[in-house]
Amino acid sequence: MRIIIKIQAFMEIVEKDHPKAIFVLPSTIPETIGTDMEAICEELSMEYEDIR
Repeated sequence: MRIIIKIQAFMEIVEKDHPKAIFVLPSTIPETIGTDMEAICEELSMEYEDIR
């Protein structure tokens, strides 16, 4: 659920601000529970190819 909320926040930032780059800095909680941040970033990078 929290990952979905964060992806929605990501999409809102892209639509509102049109950034050229977005940095994703995980906290210790995603690392502890095993969230695959690399896979999430990879999936989003395919959808938003013009953002690095």
